[in-house]
Order: sequence, then structure tokens, then C-alpha cells
Amino acid sequence: MADETDKPPPLPPLPNYPHSSSSSSTSSTSTSTSTSVMSGIVMDDKAKEEFNKQQRKENRKNEQQKAQDKLINDTKTLFNHLANYIQNELLITNEDYKLLHQMNVITKDKYAEMTQMTQQLVVGMTELQTKYKSFQPYLDKIDEIEISVDELEKTVLMLDDYTKKLEAKFQYLQRISKNSYNKKEKLNI
Repeated sequence: MADETDKPPPLPPLPNYPHSSSSSSTSSTSTSTSTSVMSGIVMDDKAKEEFNKQQRKENRKNEQQKAQDKLINDTKTLFNHLANYIQNELLITNEDYKLLHQMNVITKDKYAEMTQMTQQLVVGMTELQTKYKSFQPYLDKIDEIEISVDELEKTVLMLDDYTKKLEAKFQYLQRISKNSYNKKEKLNI
């Protein structure tokens, strides 16, 4: 049976069961039923059993209702947490897309700068090629002059050698002529 703490609250009198008075208590003669006094209400075992069944049913209903309420609250909490999680994930994804957009803008600007620099380099190279082409005849003349200077240098070296040989011959002839003049003078004296 139930503990003392689980005792049900007093019920109003049931129609088929008599009230007991405090001065006299009657007992039933039947063997199947016995009576007891409970807060001023006389009940037999069947009625107690029925009452206890009713109480257990109500307790089960209350427990089921509490469990159902707890389940509903837990489910609401779960969905709130899940909604917060999804919302935060979407915020993070949104921030990632913003960052990616900023990176794309910066990259686009860098490529625009590089394109501009490349175009300036192309213009500069075109100008240099034009200047080189305009200087090409002068460069060709310089190459021709260099070849001529090389030939002239060879000629000068050959002329220098020839001059040295000629000078040596002249000095030889001069010595010979001096010697012969000196011999003639000696002979004339």
C-alpha cells in the first residue's frame, strides 16, 4: 500500500457508504468487506482500492502531463537553441562572404594597378623601340666608322712599320753616305 506521505486528501462522503459517528463504530458482518475510518469517511476495502486506483490514475496523468510539459519545454528550448545556432552559422557565412567580397575588391584593384603599370611599360617599350629604330641608321654608321677605324688603324700600323723601315734604311744610307763622303774627303786631302 501507499506510504503515509502518499495519503490522499479527505473526500466528501460517498452516497452508498454511511457516515460513522465518533461515539460508535459499526462493523460489517460480511466477510468480504471490512471498514475503516478515514477522516470521517467510512470505506470498505473495495472502495479504498477503487480510490487508490483513481489516485494512481490521477498521479499517472499528472506525471504524464508533467513529462509532456517538460518534453514541450525541452523541445522549445531545443528549437530555440537550434534556431540560434543556425542564425549564428548564417551570420558567420554572411561575414565570410563579406570578407571574400572585400578580398575580391582589393584583388580587383591590385590587378587594375598592375594592368595600368603593364600598359605604361608597353607604351614605354614601344617608345624605346621607336627611338632605337630612329637611331639604327646612326648605329649602322657608327659600326661602319668602327670598321673604317679598324682598317685605318691597321693601315697606320703598316705605315708605321714601313716608316720605321724607311727611317732605318735612310739612316743606313745616311751613314753610308757619310762614310763615303768622309772617305772622299780623306782621299781629297
